[in-house]
Amino acid sequence: MVSFQRAPTIQPLNSGWGNGPKLLSETEYFSRLRNSPGLHEALVVLYGAIRLAIGTLTARRNGELQDLVAGDCLDGTRTRLVFRNRKSGFADFRELEARPIPPVAVRFIEQLERLQSGLLSIGAISSLTFIFAPPRQFGSGALCERAACSSAYNSTLDLFCDWAETDLDSEGCRHYIRHHQLRRFFSMLFFWGGGFGGLDTLRWFLGHTDAEHLWHYITEFTPGATLRSVSAEWTVYAVKHATVEAELLGAELAEHFGTTDFSIIEEVTLQSYVEDLIESGRLIVEPQFLDGGRRHRIAVVLKPR
Repeated sequence: MVSFQRAPTIQPLNSGWGNGPKLLSETEYFSRLRNSPGLHEALVVLYGAIRLAIGTLTARRNGELQDLVAGDCLDGTRTRLVFRNRKSGFADFRELEARPIPPVAVRFIEQLERLQSGLLSIGAISSLTFIFAPPRQFGSGALCERAACSSAYNSTLDLFCDWAETDLDSEGCRHYIRHHQLRRFFSMLFFWGGGFGGLDTLRWFLGHTDAEHLWHYITEFTPGATLRSVSAEWTVYAVKHATVEAELLGAELAEHFGTTDFSIIEEVTLQSYVEDLIESGRLIVEPQFLDGGRRHRIAVVLKPR
């Protein structure tokens, strides 16, 4: 391998030591990071931004992304991400699975693949490696040997948050994003948009085998107002389509609104009334799990006045 000149940085490693340059103040360092970063910092911020986007758009587990190798993580159509499911398989053998990936995420992966191909062509790395192996600041090779190094991975997210100036808490400390938040964020957005009808699709996409576990995963941090809104939206649909689950509620709504033709009632009016029933505790809309949590059905329970 040819010798590799280390990428320039804002602050050399020997800053503050011996004959090295003076350490920059915190204010000056972050000013340079956002206005004139060195090549190393720019690459680290890029990796952090791509990890943030890929983690949000694919909802893959941290380890599943860390195991992806450049040139071998997209299927032949380049529309699906191919990965080893961290929650399936026997012992150390994990099932190889593929899930849809949006075109913008494919372009991000291709950008990192081109970067590795360029490093390979100049001898800066000996072979294609983990797609998210971040740039190395010191030591041999241009990229970290293992993307699974949590400190190296988190450092890319941290520097991206510093560069993007994410919010500060009451004590002036920055909020740094972690991968598990991205997967949960995807789940909450999907549930909010698809409601109960999308639970099986979401379970397949996330790679969960247990519907009950998925439900707890979603609702653990989902605000009560959001759950009521989703439940009410699903229930109004069930009432308008006269499903078996909503039969008793249909009678309640007919008595309240004085009609059984719910199509003439504005949907927002129906949903608001159903939300009031849920908030008062009279109406319970939630999944019931069968076969040890592998299957579910939505139960609509209306308590008497």
